[in-house]
Amino acid sequence: MKTRLGGGYLMERKPWTAMARAFLELIAYGLRVLLSLLPPPPGYKAIY
Repeated sequence: MKTRLGGGYLMERKPWTAMARAFLELIAYGLRVLLSLLPPPPGYKAIY
């Protein structure tokens, strides 16, 4: 996660594109956290 957030801002030429990228990454991270909190689907077997 640090590599995407760190290099993205320096490569963007316009500030609003960097803000949009950060906003989309925040949404994606939030969705990943929410999905990890949900119970597994029925019939799912964890592989350990």
